[in-house]
Amino acid sequence: MTNNYSNNQYKEAENIANDFINKNHNNIKEVTIQETEDSPMGGIVVRGTANGIEFSVSVDSDNQGELSFGGIMKSEGFPETKEECINEICE
Repeated sequence: MTNNYSNNQYKEAENIANDFINKNHNNIKEVTIQETEDSPMGGIVVRGTANGIEFSVSVDSDNQGELSFGGIMKSEGFPETKEECINEICE
């Protein structure tokens, strides 16, 4: 797959994923990024583990290249979402 983003943008996507997980979930002790790559649908996918449990975060890009959180897929047993972040993303 062709890399459509700069190294800085991939690093920013990793930071977005890490921040989202830490700010929106309970009892996060460790986030490990394992893979960052272009998404077939556009944007960037960041895969890793939180407390040893797998996740995949999509990071979207607008027309100016600004990155933002797009969504998360979590494996069974992933730390629970904080009560105050269920209906609105905590930033």
